[in-house]
Amino acid sequence: MSKKRIDILNGSVYAVLLGLSWPTVVSNFLQTIYNITDAFWLGKLGKVELAAPTVAFPIIFVFISLSSGFSIAASALVSQHTGARQKSMAELVATQCVSASVVVSGLVAVLGVLLARRVMSIMTPDPQVQELATTYMQIISVSSPFMFIFLTSSSILRAWGDAKTPMHFAIFSVVLNVALDPLMIFGWGFPRMGVAGAAMATLIARATVALYSLGVLFGKRHEFSLHLKYLLPRWNVIRKILAIGLPSSLGDAFTALGFAFIMSVVARFGTAVTSAYGVGNRVISMITMFSGAVSMAVATMVGQFLGGDMVDKAKETLLKAAVVTFLIVGTICSLLFFYGEWITRFFITNPDVVQYGRTFFRYVSFSVPFFAVMNVLLGAFRGSGHTVQLTIINLLRLWGIRIPLVVLMSSSLGVRGVFIAMIISNILALVVTVIFLSNGKWTQKLI
Repeated sequence: MSKKRIDILNGSVYAVLLGLSWPTVVSNFLQTIYNITDAFWLGKLGKVELAAPTVAFPIIFVFISLSSGFSIAASALVSQHTGARQKSMAELVATQCVSASVVVSGLVAVLGVLLARRVMSIMTPDPQVQELATTYMQIISVSSPFMFIFLTSSSILRAWGDAKTPMHFAIFSVVLNVALDPLMIFGWGFPRMGVAGAAMATLIARATVALYSLGVLFGKRHEFSLHLKYLLPRWNVIRKILAIGLPSSLGDAFTALGFAFIMSVVARFGTAVTSAYGVGNRVISMITMFSGAVSMAVATMVGQFLGGDMVDKAKETLLKAAVVTFLIVGTICSLLFFYGEWITRFFITNPDVVQYGRTFFRYVSFSVPFFAVMNVLLGAFRGSGHTVQLTIINLLRLWGIRIPLVVLMSSSLGVRGVFIAMIISNILALVVTVIFLSNGKWTQKLI
């Protein structure tokens, strides 16, 4: 067995969970550095430059989400075939996922470029922010196919049991992006590009790591490989990929639309609030990336355990992962509660933004541990491939709970109403997730 691959079926739950999670924690942390680096440098230019990517990102995520199902389908099918010791089928499914995601994400990139200006005019009334956000969205949209090659490749390798190689991909990508960001934003050796420079740095980094990841998977050095002979469509496999991936993609797209709607509500309170909200979300994303990493590990473990007919081990994995996540995330969020003002100051010193940032962290940090546990539990649906239930939960959390509360509470309580709505929706979403898990359908494998 490869030194990078973990023997999931024969290891202890805690040891496997740790072995799969820590490289993914590093990878996810490094991915959040994309946004954090942009925020740090753009904050030096001013609140308008900082607000532009904040306004654009929810819409960018809508387009990205249309392709995200391929990563989930790859994770579910590769892990279950691996658990059933069917390596050749796992490699066939993996290759089909990569080729399909490239086609779809290419179409998504074209849509993002064409619709950027019109959509940004809806997202914010500020003409300066509109112009910068449009440019940012167009460049980032061009980078989306490269990002999805990277994401799908990483999902495939994690599902096989190798979480270290995706970590190496992330390190390579982020180091390149961090190095390019100030050079292209401020014109140190390049034309001064400002917000467009931040987007260009991301585009170059994503394109480079996408080629790197394909080289690894189509090469002969890794134990798990993609094969050119599997690139042509196998319609029985494509149908299964779509059956798993399409509900998740549509659900993620509607979820992203929901966040875009919330962003439009926040933007009405002014540029200072929008900037503080952007800083807060970036920092919270660094905390929740831990639960995202554990959720990916859970998905891989659940998939392999179900493929190997080890349902009790899958259930044990869920319980232990949820408890560990709540304790760790809860401890970190207590620091955000007390030091949110100083965290905001790290990015921008504008006194209005700092004050709103303090308020954001005082409210929102309370609910993050509940969201983190929910995120971990959703790994059961990703690993088993039951993405319809996953989609229903995500839509209920946002469109059934959070958005109605945001509309009602922001009109009476202002921006604090938005923050309170986030608390309530995160707690209720965890309750809904536990209810869905209790019916046991997620324990049925799909291969």
